Amino acid sequence: DRSREIATLRYAHVCKCAYIWHSHALLARNNGVTEKEIDTITADPTVTDLDANGNLICQAVDELYAERTIKEATQNKLKSLHSEGFLAELVVCIGLYSMVAMIIDGMGVQKEEHNPLANASKPV
Repeated sequence: DRSREIATLRYAHVCKCAYIWHSHALLARNNGVTEKEIDTITADPTVTDLDANGNLICQAVDELYAERTIKEATQNKLKSLHSEGFLAELVVCIGLYSMVAMIIDGMGVQKEEHNPLANASKPV
């Protein structure tokens, strides 16, 4: 969904994983994320030009990447906008992509010329 793809793109940006970025930029577009929003997700050091939910998701991803946790205040804001399950899904999603990025980059996997996810809305 849109929130998952914003989170995944932000993680791909901060961890500098071109393969994940390439794959998920297409998924993001297929889930309604605009080109302008995709460009905004690459803002450094923080994302402030998405809607409140997008900015908050990017903040949570940044915290997970830098500190391996999401601050309590950020968690509380996420819980005010989403279900308790969303927070767990976000942490699991970013944790899994952290592992995937390490495998992809560690093994030198190159992005495909023709992205197999081009017409998908989910990674599986």
